[in-house]
Amino acid sequence: MSDYVVRGIAYDNQVRFFAVSSTETVEEARRLHETSPEITMIMSDMLSAGIMMGNMLKNEKDSVTLRINCEGPAEAVIVSADSKGGVRGVPANPKVSFPKLPDGRVDLSLAIVGGNLNVIKDEGTGQPYVGTCDFVSTSMAKNLTWYFVQSEQTPSAVGLGMIFNEDYSVKSAGGFIIQMLPNASEEVISKLEENLKKIGSVDAMLSEGLTPEEMIKRILGDNNGAIFYDKVEAGYRCSCSHEKTKEVLMTLPKTDIEDMIYKNTPAEAKCHFCGRSYTISVDELKEIVKKMPPDNEK
Repeated sequence: MSDYVVRGIAYDNQVRFFAVSSTETVEEARRLHETSPEITMIMSDMLSAGIMMGNMLKNEKDSVTLRINCEGPAEAVIVSADSKGGVRGVPANPKVSFPKLPDGRVDLSLAIVGGNLNVIKDEGTGQPYVGTCDFVSTSMAKNLTWYFVQSEQTPSAVGLGMIFNEDYSVKSAGGFIIQMLPNASEEVISKLEENLKKIGSVDAMLSEGLTPEEMIKRILGDNNGAIFYDKVEAGYRCSCSHEKTKEVLMTLPKTDIEDMIYKNTPAEAKCHFCGRSYTISVDELKEIVKKMPPDNEK
């Protein structure tokens, strides 16, 4: 198992935790979208967070979508994750790039200026939960920490990181989410706050080669009573398909489909998340029209 996410509880069920290794997932997104280093960093944080937040979902068919909207040239990035470690994403402007800082680092603040974070959870009820919070930082980890406090009333600590190779491919990526449960004592909260101050950045832990389990153990400290519930394989997985493309066509005005049939023109569609192309033949369009009610027009 290459990329994976773990979750569990610690300190007598006072704390729950998630941690992920997402190197291959982020590299696949970078390759698919040919992202600049700045956008790769944003995508990395959102993909890692998406995998962990997907792992928080209760049911197999649940999903969570993260979207950032900003005034800067990055404009928007969307990431969607399921409950089984699958995640996919798409940036509005994949090639946004800026001069590096004097020390060679990427200045993410130039890509994100203002804006907000939207989190949409679809738990199959027909009424998705939508949470929104304004950016408080150019750090996605800090923005997500604020989101959990403001929108879900859950005190949390989020850490995200990524390391580039010399050619700006992805060398390592991952992160963690630590959350206080309602019964968390002041003693446990204080201990974790102190530990979080000492551990350094996620980038530093990735540089050491720490696994998700090792990151969690370092963050929680000694005598934490950590119990790891499960370990789920993670990866860049797109849910698009030929059949789903036909389902989308069913939502179009009936006259549009009939026009394609009249012109003997197959429908062409391309998935923004993975780049796969789908062709719906004229015969298939005729079958779609047969299933449409007469008043299915916009």
